Amino acid sequence: MYKRKVDYQKLLNARNRFTGFINAVGFQLTELDDMYAKAEIVLTDMHRNPIGSAHGGVAYTLADTVGGACCNTVGMACTTISGNMNYLNPAMHCEKLIGEATPVKIGKRIAVIQVQITNEFGKDIAHATMTYQFLPDMPFPFKDVLIEGE
Repeated sequence: MYKRKVDYQKLLNARNRFTGFINAVGFQLTELDDMYAKAEIVLTDMHRNPIGSAHGGVAYTLADTVGGACCNTVGMACTTISGNMNYLNPAMHCEKLIGEATPVKIGKRIAVIQVQITNEFGKDIAHATMTYQFLPDMPFPFKDVLIEGE
């Protein structure tokens, strides 16, 4: 695996400033370290389905987002190639979902990341296994977070 040295705090800030889908939905990266990421979303009415639970797509998007941030800690662009999610409990009677991502395997081209999603009370909501492909020929979108000379 090719790995660049990354300033994790700068990467966390850069990802949180990104103005795209992630920002519009309301995700916030809260922790980032070597091969670890944690993010959360405060749930609003727009995130709920007709039974009052957070829509399953919110949990899946959280898993994809925090898993991708975990991969970004190697300092390389990546893209999702597959994801599998098991929903364990409905996200009802809660105001926040929290996702924590850690690697199962980091290879030269592929990373497999596990993501545990809980609510603010620590109740398990879902577990995901996300697979990403590194894109070494593509510029890293957060190049300002790379530490030169290492």
